[in-house]
Amino acid sequence: MCIRDRNKIVDSFIKIRRHEGIAVEPLLTDQERNLINQRIKLNIAQAQDALLSKQASIYFNALSEAKRLIGEYFKQDDAATKSTLNTLSKLEKEPLNFSQEVTLQSTQMVKEWAQ
Repeated sequence: MCIRDRNKIVDSFIKIRRHEGIAVEPLLTDQERNLINQRIKLNIAQAQDALLSKQASIYFNALSEAKRLIGEYFKQDDAATKSTLNTLSKLEKEPLNFSQEVTLQSTQMVKEWAQ
């Protein structure tokens, strides 16, 4: 098989087109995907910690950042992506009521038992 024949076969299978004016985004490396996943996990953990610490602004910022990352880097038509974004949106809309007074029923029972 001569080089010309091989080039004809390759040319029939492989087409190289020039895209003018269209920016093509490169695919993410495994390390970049891992870092994005870790950032999302960190944002969710930060939101949980903020909720436990009664820090509403940090809670909402962490949820918002997680949503932004998911919206930017994940397929929007994927069912898991839609479900996650929907859940985060619901959490953002949920009102936070931090109760100052916490009464433990077990404390009263222990006092009664001790007497």
